[in-house]
Amino acid sequence: MPFGYCEFETVEGVLRCIRVLNGLKIVDKDLQIKPPEKTEMFIKEWKELKKREWELTHKEEEINEKKEFDFFLERDDVDVIQRINNLLKTVSFLFVPFFFFNLICFSV
Repeated sequence: MPFGYCEFETVEGVLRCIRVLNGLKIVDKDLQIKPPEKTEMFIKEWKELKKREWELTHKEEEINEKKEFDFFLERDDVDVIQRINNLLKTVSFLFVPFFFFNLICFSV
């Protein structure tokens, strides 16, 4: 099974990658995003810290902080997903010959 590594500049980028790319179908394969356990622990601590900060800055508002905080983190996901899908449609012709070449070469 192919795999790769990524580095991110921000925690928000890591979270978005997990939310948006995990399960994305590319050439009939589901992309799996699995951060290492150490990274998952860091993300959990970061989210708890940011949620507390969010609650302090929005304390006076009569809103469900958890829902609003999650919405704040996910605010651009729909646009990002749409851009990724458009990009995949644009370059899909490149994947199909490569996919069939591998299928023919490695299934013999």
